[in-house]
This record gives sequence, C-alpha cells and structure tokens, in this order.
Amino acid sequence: HHPASVAALLHDLGALHDLLDATEAASDAMVQEMAAWQAAGYPVLDAAARTRSAERYRESCARRAAARTLVASLASCATRCGLRATAQRLLGLCETSEAGRG
Repeated sequence: HHPASVAALLHDLGALHDLLDATEAASDAMVQEMAAWQAAGYPVLDAAARTRSAERYRESCARRAAARTLVASLASCATRCGLRATAQRLLGLCETSEAGRG
C-alpha cells in the first residue's frame, strides 16, 4: 500500500546492516589490539596510540548515534506501514540503549 514507505524501510535496513558490519569490524580490530597490548605486558600508550584510541571512541559514538537515527527512522516507516507494534518495539530499543548509556 505504501511503496515509498517500504522503499524507505528497505533503505534504512540496508544502512543499518552496513553499520552493523562496520561495528563488528571495528570491534574485532579492537579485540586484536587489546590482545597485542596484553601480550606486550600492558606498556604505557604513546601519544599516537592515545590519539587512535580517542578517535575510535569518537567513531563508536558516531556509529551509535547513526544507529539510533536509523532505528527511529525505521520506527517511523513501520508506523506509516501500519506496523504499530513493531514501531513501539523499535522506539523501545532506542530508549533502552539511551538508558544503558546514562
């Protein structure tokens, strides 16, 4: 009934999928880096490593913000498609993720 809403839904789902892939890759890289740091006996981080760490944190925050935006957009598409229960669950996810950060 709502081709534009369905197209938007598919677009957002694709974007969310890409975001999850990027998050997984970043997480894997961080785990490997932590293992190497542990194996080296936890040396004091140099300035370059601290900068990288701060950059990764900023990227992680940006991915979380992007995910929240996408989930809110998916919820609004779901509402337009008449999937009210789904929309409520999606919005609940956003609130839960916000509460978890507080």
